[in-house]
Amino acid sequence: MTPLDDELRSLLHSRADRVSPAADPLGGIERRANRMRRNRVAASVAGAALAVAAVAVAVPALLPGRGGGASSVAATPTPSTPASPAAPGGYGPNELDPAHPWAYRGDQAVLANGNLDTLRRDWDVKHPGAVLTPLYGQVYEPSKRPEIVFVSHSPGADRWGMSTTSESGTVFLVDQPFPSDSSVLMAALSGDEVPRLVIVAGPATGDMSYAVDGVSFHTIVGPVPGVGFAPLQGDTSQDAVRVLDGNGDLDHPVFLGPAPDAAPPSTASPAPGAKPVNYLEWQTRGTVDARTESQAVTAFAKAKGTTYDQVGHHVLWGGTDKSGRNLVFMEAWTAGGTAQTFGFVSTGEPFLGPVIGKSPDVLAYLASGAPGTGTDVLVLLPRLGAGPFSYATSATAPYREVGNARSDLGNVAVIDRDPKATSDRLKVLDGDGMKVLYDGAVQPLLCGASGCG
Repeated sequence: MTPLDDELRSLLHSRADRVSPAADPLGGIERRANRMRRNRVAASVAGAALAVAAVAVAVPALLPGRGGGASSVAATPTPSTPASPAAPGGYGPNELDPAHPWAYRGDQAVLANGNLDTLRRDWDVKHPGAVLTPLYGQVYEPSKRPEIVFVSHSPGADRWGMSTTSESGTVFLVDQPFPSDSSVLMAALSGDEVPRLVIVAGPATGDMSYAVDGVSFHTIVGPVPGVGFAPLQGDTSQDAVRVLDGNGDLDHPVFLGPAPDAAPPSTASPAPGAKPVNYLEWQTRGTVDARTESQAVTAFAKAKGTTYDQVGHHVLWGGTDKSGRNLVFMEAWTAGGTAQTFGFVSTGEPFLGPVIGKSPDVLAYLASGAPGTGTDVLVLLPRLGAGPFSYATSATAPYREVGNARSDLGNVAVIDRDPKATSDRLKVLDGDGMKVLYDGAVQPLLCGASGCG
């Protein structure tokens, strides 16, 4: 035995009371000393002393809690990935708390230029007082239109949704109660060629997979972590979605369950944004107040017994009356239905007008006057290209001109009408002022879907 071995054993015995027993620590140190001997070709007394000093520095690492052995001394343990803290309210690290949502992911530009403000305003019309927070945004390539996935928090009425835009404003592709399983949001949407499945999970989740047969899962490569889209084609009656945590734990998936069903093409309802056969290609006239427009769409949906996302519309005119109230006059329809006129006042009064005929020469909208005015408000809207038009308060009263052909976009009349009027008349001429396009009573123009009144 060499002097080096004697000195090592002496040092270990002197520290025996302070070192926790480990799995054969002496054997490990002996192996280390043997390697040192093999590497030492020639050593002087000074070199041997230096080697002893080096061992003396390494040995203190053999303290309780390190596990003992040569590997504990030489290697730094790799830390395990810490679990994300649970969200307030008892939500797990991969669950969505509507009151404390996940951070926004996706295209920041989608939220710019007032898009987010408009979305929140339109959502507030449908769900007053709810706090909307965006979760993901993108520009959908086929339509070149922005899409925003969001969560809406309101005590006892949490929801989530997805929106896009159209020529007439915000369209809600999804408006659903918040799911009981808060780890994933899913919806089947219309797509470019086939329906598509949208999946939104937490930003810290791992692999996201889809199996059309419910068994053969294939990874979905999403645009950002925790977001994915999958085409829905073939027989999807058994399809399923699986979402794993950041460690890829197959035994304890974050979510494993059926995908939402997409309606087959043969039974799917037409898209609300699709133009009906009697759609009027008239330009919007006047100034449209966005909030009143959204309220009008909600009121039309209620009048037709459907939901906001199943309604299409196109504003024909927007303006104010002499009391400063905002008015909107539009054509509106339900999915698969025909267009009819609909008016709305910012104070909440709806006007459900008649189904629009082929190439009408004039449209009319009637609203109650503001309190204290003593008159109703009649809006007359001739077709584009029409010329002067006149109004008579009764069958025997003379016509007075109320509109002219200075501009198609300005050729609108807002008239104070007697609430008791029943025989007032309207005359509309063509653009040359020579041919009469309409000469008759106003009342037939105001017949609504449930009759005249």
